[in-house]
Amino acid sequence: VPINSGMAVDRPTNIATYKKQLFLSFFGSSQNSAVANPYVWSAVLGASEIGIGDTITGYSAAPRALLILSRNRVDQLTGSSISDYVLDPVSDSAGAIANTIQSLGAVYGLDDQGIRQVSATQAYGNFDEANVSERIQRLIDTMRTKVVASAVYRARGQYRLYGSVGAGIIMTVKNDKVIGFTEFQYPVNVTCA
Repeated sequence: VPINSGMAVDRPTNIATYKKQLFLSFFGSSQNSAVANPYVWSAVLGASEIGIGDTITGYSAAPRALLILSRNRVDQLTGSSISDYVLDPVSDSAGAIANTIQSLGAVYGLDDQGIRQVSATQAYGNFDEANVSERIQRLIDTMRTKVVASAVYRARGQYRLYGSVGAGIIMTVKNDKVIGFTEFQYPVNVTCA
């Protein structure tokens, strides 16, 4: 159904749901609808806008927070509505390339440094991030400029990255620990997943 967010150019690049609200991203702006009403985008009725300061590349909803991933940073939004939202940084040195963010226990995304894992922790800040692909940095450096899509294969615990030239990387995860990587080559060029 059509949803009018009120933006002059109403073409969001990402969408998520969190705490019964619809979230849309417009470049560096994260906007949410009123609680339990995705058609209401008025601040007077509970909608809001949060400036992130970087181009938002995706969202990932966790039980305690909404992760807002940008090209060069990761933030967490906690709370349940505009009355108690708090935006805290998870990382200001790592982010995710668009179309590479997936949740497989932890949240994974490809950035300039490699495949980043953002996982829940009991420590202060609630989330921790780490590079989990140092062993295959040569492949990551090649894939980073060609990546167009990602997917998860939950039954096998796999995070998959697809390149525009048919090449790809599969990372296998067990209990939030990376246990291996492999390359693949499709006979056709991937454009989306």
